[in-house]
Amino acid sequence: MMGAYMRNRPVLSGSAEPRKAWIIGSGIAGLAAAFYMIRDGGMKGEDITILDTMHIEGGSLDGAGDPENGYIIRAAAR
Repeated sequence: MMGAYMRNRPVLSGSAEPRKAWIIGSGIAGLAAAFYMIRDGGMKGEDITILDTMHIEGGSLDGAGDPENGYIIRAAAR
């Protein structure tokens, strides 16, 4: 299956060399922002810094576990 956005990509007008980005939060939105900055913005991953108060990426999607012992997921809805 191919979505419309997969066929339409921006034309890079130049290098993003002098730019740096700081993303607040490593949840799904922050990780998606970093992905699109790299893919569509031409930024290098080393020029993107993701800041978060937790020591694990994923925000509220940081579930862990296995089928035998069960799963744990943090429910941080506010």
